Amino acid sequence: MQGITFQQSVRAALALIAMMGTMLGLNLTLAQAKLEPPVESRSLTIWNRPVEYRLLIQENSALKFDGEAFVKTHEGRRVNYVSLNRAFLKKEAEDLFLRFEKTGESMTGFPIPAKNQLMTLERELMISQGHVLSVGAKNSLRALQLHFEALAWNPVYRDALQGAASRQAALNRFTEKFIQIRSRAIEYHEASHLIDIAEAVETESQAFEKYTELNAFYTELAYGDNPYDVLSQGLVGLRDEMNRGGSVDYSLEKVLAILRFLRECPLYAKAFRGPMAKCCLEILARLQRRDLILAGETLYRENTGHFRLALVSMR
Repeated sequence: MQGITFQQSVRAALALIAMMGTMLGLNLTLAQAKLEPPVESRSLTIWNRPVEYRLLIQENSALKFDGEAFVKTHEGRRVNYVSLNRAFLKKEAEDLFLRFEKTGESMTGFPIPAKNQLMTLERELMISQGHVLSVGAKNSLRALQLHFEALAWNPVYRDALQGAASRQAALNRFTEKFIQIRSRAIEYHEASHLIDIAEAVETESQAFEKYTELNAFYTELAYGDNPYDVLSQGLVGLRDEMNRGGSVDYSLEKVLAILRFLRECPLYAKAFRGPMAKCCLEILARLQRRDLILAGETLYRENTGHFRLALVSMR
């Protein structure tokens, strides 16, 4: 058998090195693909306006957000993105399942505070521009938030338990349904931001920040699958504001806007008259889904109209 020459050995070594480099590059590419979240092209039509975006699904427990919207420039054009973090939502779902498991709240919701307690809370909210509530009012706010949370998710919890082979099976079922419903609302929320960003002259002012956050909240109420959850989340933000003593996503403004809607809407006028007259929070606690959808639609139209008038007056 003929021996291998030095030149052949060098060529073989170089070929091996090239092959290993190609394999390493392939492995790096595959590893990078595993790290990058999947991207899906999506579109929604909200408020008679289409919005297209790329949806990123994250599974990162280190990220302390459930969703966000942003815009990038790609090959000279603006590309919209919405990012959802399933890990954040999964933790919320598991915590809620555990609380329902421990407290056994009924499908009619957590007990509503008494009339005088709701009147006190409402009065303090009206004057709480410094984000300060008494201890009693904070307790009433917590009870009202838990009431809407139970209305939103206790039926889903009961459905998850029905026919489940085990606790883990019920938890998995509840978690997936929670993520599905909440993710849909977040998509609408973030898509609303993208519409505002596309139409805005500037996006850095506090006025725009408040405007677009209120719009996103109203959009969730009007288009989301679970408006009770949207309201519950608004009240969670309000509780956070009162504990911090400062604004968190303009939660106080969101709640006060809904109370003003109830006070001004002709559908509820009778509730404020006579010996059995109610306060706004009493009415709020009894609202049906269709009422919350109407609130979202009405308040969105008002907010966009006022903002555009303000822009015209500044010119």
